[in-house]
Amino acid sequence: MYKSTLRSISRNSTAWRLFALFYKTDSADLMLEVMDLPFRNPVGVAPGFDTEAQLYNAASAAGASFTIIGPLAFTRKGGVRAAVDALQSNPVRNQLIGFDITRNPGSVSEDDIARDYLDAFDYSYDFSDFTVLDFSSKESGPVGDVAFIKEITDPLLEARLAYDSYHPLLLRLGSGIRKDELWHILDYCLMGGIDGVMLSEENLIRQTSSFSKGRLPIIAESRISKPSRVRDLLDAGASLVAVQTSPAKFKPSLQKAILKFLKKK
Repeated sequence: MYKSTLRSISRNSTAWRLFALFYKTDSADLMLEVMDLPFRNPVGVAPGFDTEAQLYNAASAAGASFTIIGPLAFTRKGGVRAAVDALQSNPVRNQLIGFDITRNPGSVSEDDIARDYLDAFDYSYDFSDFTVLDFSSKESGPVGDVAFIKEITDPLLEARLAYDSYHPLLLRLGSGIRKDELWHILDYCLMGGIDGVMLSEENLIRQTSSFSKGRLPIIAESRISKPSRVRDLLDAGASLVAVQTSPAKFKPSLQKAILKFLKKK
């Protein structure tokens, strides 16, 4: 679909209702609770689809139970602050919102990178339902190094204690991570208060589910071409599935087919 069409659906309440009526797929059988958050169904949209907080309601109208906005940095133009402004001007309809946050372009030292994440986390805390810390790319730093990850996440976990409401915090891990690195990171998640992980490879999902004995929620992110792929990821141990897509390749009909397929199982 064209981005301008999705933006119009997202911002116009009448267009949103008509679109949602046509693609209506809600079912009590698909509702679930993950990280103490109520999801309409286990399927949402991954980072990369809505990088400016302009399209999330269109995804919701097509049946997505959550949209992860981003990746977002704490920059003067665009980024987290612009996304928060957009959310305030356009109420979220019938879904949960996650922010995928990363470092500012140009930040090199661990201290600067840690400050970037903390600033983005603090600024967006009250405007999203959960936060994903993006360690999926080497551009973020030595992302397989649990010591580096702790440097970033420990200050956020401490800052979260000052808020009245509890806000889940997840790590988005890259596909190139080694098994021994994954084990150390999962140990830290389970012991340190991280609420979940986001993974893109089915074998990593299986390993994580086995290692954590199902105690650590997993969001699987994947390009989906057929509904059965979502079932495969859920069977591998994922709690939720975030569909990787772009505005140009977004297919509401696929979302509807996925939910119909899951309801039959």
